[in-house]
Amino acid sequence: VRRAILLQLTGLLPDNQDSADIYMKVALKDEDPDLRFLALTQASLLSRTETVIRDLKSLCLKIIKTGDMRANRVLAAIVLRELGEKGRRLSELVLDGLQSPAVEVRRRTALVLGEIKDPKTIEKLQVAARDSDSEVRGNLCKSLSEQKNKLTIPILKSLVKDPDTLARRDALSALSSFAEEDVTLEPFLSALRDRDPALRLIAVGALERYSNIEAVPALERASVNDLDPAVRTLAKKALDTLSAKK
Repeated sequence: VRRAILLQLTGLLPDNQDSADIYMKVALKDEDPDLRFLALTQASLLSRTETVIRDLKSLCLKIIKTGDMRANRVLAAIVLRELGEKGRRLSELVLDGLQSPAVEVRRRTALVLGEIKDPKTIEKLQVAARDSDSEVRGNLCKSLSEQKNKLTIPILKSLVKDPDTLARRDALSALSSFAEEDVTLEPFLSALRDRDPALRLIAVGALERYSNIEAVPALERASVNDLDPAVRTLAKKALDTLSAKK
């Protein structure tokens, strides 16, 4: 009955402090762990005023310390990370969110990854790179792009071949932030053959910045044969840049 009532209230309660108080009370004290999970989810989606942020932090810390359901502790860690909190214990819980059966949890997790330091973390990220949800994979690309960690380059290279166009774009953009010697030209040369013109533009821009003459033949083909005029124009500009540096 309580679950049915809370589900009915979800979306009906106003986005204010009173609603936050209701959700947070249920999230901390209800005897049903699934109901606590639902309430914490709803509380975390409300507008984050200073008071809500303060109360939400306090709630999540209590859940991590005393919660009897790991899924709730994981969600609490994700919310704390969204609120700017850090810490090794927090990172361990957050990474577990990548394996959650709830797709929204996996999506949120992929956006708030902690610092990547060890092989176990890489293994979890490799699994996330094969997630069935394209938004999870895209969010993963965005997080890895911000970190610029060389350990993640193989993961990003695999995501450049992702079936989802946006994920491929995010992955190639992330790779372009690394030095050429770390990533090689291959992902960008391959991307020039991608069906997505926006991805080809990213590839041309990276090849221009790297200014490696080994890219000249591929850029010459793109400047003449690419079906997109913007790609052809940028490829010609890249060739001019490379020519000026000879």
